[in-house]
Amino acid sequence: MPLPSPQEYQEAVQNPQIAFSDSELRSSHPETNSLGLPKPYSGNFTTTFCLVNSSHKWAVRCFVREISELKRRYDAISKFLQRERDSFLVDVNYLENGIRINGR
Repeated sequence: MPLPSPQEYQEAVQNPQIAFSDSELRSSHPETNSLGLPKPYSGNFTTTFCLVNSSHKWAVRCFVREISELKRRYDAISKFLQRERDSFLVDVNYLENGIRINGR
């Protein structure tokens, strides 16, 4: 099954209470463009959205292309960042089933 398209992610992010499995993301709202739609930041493998709530700000990366060993890579990044507590680094969490697109 192919990954969702950038448009499908943008549609889902419009309703964070329904789209996200993570409770903090569900209580957040996306940064929007001049039309009031979630503002996407697109790259080669992802579409990223900025979500905020009263206490946090996240960059939510939504993958649009398959990447081999993605979970293993993000686990390694997360472990490295936990050891290196420099103030300019941010935490990374990989949510394998983090967003609901078209009911799945």
